[in-house]
Amino acid sequence: MQSQNFKPDYAGQTPHGTLPKAGIDMTNMIATIGDANLNEFEKLNTGIVAKSSILTVKRSKFTNIGYDMFYTEPYRGTAMVSVGMPTGDIHTGSLTVLPEAITYNTVDNCYRGIYVNKSALYADYIHILNVTQGVYGTNIGFQQSATVSNSVITARSNGLAFVLNPFAKAVYLASNEITINGVNNPNSPIQPAWYGIQMRENNVFATVRYNATNNIIHLNNGTYGIYSGMLNRANIKFNNIRITGNGYGINAQSNLSASVSCNTINGNYTAGLSNSYGISIGNLSINTSLYCNSVDSLYRGISFGGINPSTYLKATEFHHHYNGLYLNNSAVISSQTHYGNRWNNANNSFQAENANTNGYQLSTFFVDSTLSNIYKPTHNISGWFLHLDGNTFYCYNSSVCATPPSALTDSALNA
Repeated sequence: MQSQNFKPDYAGQTPHGTLPKAGIDMTNMIATIGDANLNEFEKLNTGIVAKSSILTVKRSKFTNIGYDMFYTEPYRGTAMVSVGMPTGDIHTGSLTVLPEAITYNTVDNCYRGIYVNKSALYADYIHILNVTQGVYGTNIGFQQSATVSNSVITARSNGLAFVLNPFAKAVYLASNEITINGVNNPNSPIQPAWYGIQMRENNVFATVRYNATNNIIHLNNGTYGIYSGMLNRANIKFNNIRITGNGYGINAQSNLSASVSCNTINGNYTAGLSNSYGISIGNLSINTSLYCNSVDSLYRGISFGGINPSTYLKATEFHHHYNGLYLNNSAVISSQTHYGNRWNNANNSFQAENANTNGYQLSTFFVDSTLSNIYKPTHNISGWFLHLDGNTFYCYNSSVCATPPSALTDSALNA
């Protein structure tokens, strides 16, 4: 335990790397690791590997878990692993990580905190600090769920990444505080592949439901606070995102019926940055609801790219941008009638700019002519904003931003 290196191999010993392959490796078990005394896992290729097992981990501490190039498993470098096995075993697994004691952090200075493949996950009130990737989940089993809640994560690349889980029941990511500390590259306007929360499928009709609610995300020289790719009815609400440098607060691409509402996204555009975006919607996202979001001090507050029919952009609060609202040269979002968006401050350019000068009529805004100028932004195309009387939507008389429901049970799926 105290040696810098392994003892010499014995005759016939199985080949190995310079780090122990795992602290504990189990297959087809129902087990709990941790009781009254603290378990410590340190200087390993993996901490705990559970294969086709139902595992609960508590009172366990993982430090300096880093992958050894000798081993080839995709989960190398991970503190806690739960994977399903091929035909002949239980097929799927389940990992529960219970709240830690206040005197230690669950994971610190490891490559990755948690890896699940063909496994359910429940992790609540834990700390995953100084990692490259916090939690990674894929192939979550049929009607299984994954929950990560009330946890603190500091990472260099990904905080929470759930990718390709088409048959899962749901993924709940709620009330976490995530900090992404990317390394600034002055030669790259947008830093590569750094996510606070990444949620992605390859088929918009997948039955899994993703929920990212009530998270606090600090994005420092990163790319995406929350990325939502090809999801069906994703729920992205009540998140508070702070961008330092360039990046996107929320980026939703090719989504069907996403709800992106009640989020607050702030940047530091006053530093002269030109690639910071509050919310970006694109690549044929259909029936997207954007209610009661607040965007502040970003190069562009809300940006649309391409054809995005049946978009509902309601009661946005725009503050201090180069453009509060921006549509690119192919953007279409459908007509917006009396939706109560507010441009609260003068901008360096048009408060609303539409680069689709030939097709702007397909994204016409109708605004009550009796309202103050805060509802009538400066814009680049005469006739894009048309003024007429009518009842305007306001957040204060809507329940869309009522107190968020619990994300720890299946009831959150219907929120």
